Amino acid sequence: MTTKDTYHINIDNDSLYGTLLDKIYEYMETGRQTLASANEILESVKIMLAGKVSRENNGVDVCINNIPEGASFDGYLFEKEYAKASSRLYL
Repeated sequence: MTTKDTYHINIDNDSLYGTLLDKIYEYMETGRQTLASANEILESVKIMLAGKVSRENNGVDVCINNIPEGASFDGYLFEKEYAKASSRLYL
């Protein structure tokens, strides 16, 4: 079941990278995997791509198992927009 609403989740960006490093360190120390698997990450990318295709086609339903061949994200546009929105990390 899906909705056509948008829900926002607030994430503490100040601790996001540090938390990721903590999880990687934990895995290296214990061997216990607590991060998302590659399949889980792929599934989330498919969901985002289906949403993009749907948005580009006036909200038509797009099943993640039926994403049109050739549908993709524009990596160069993402890089440009991400850089514009980001603050400088290093002096």
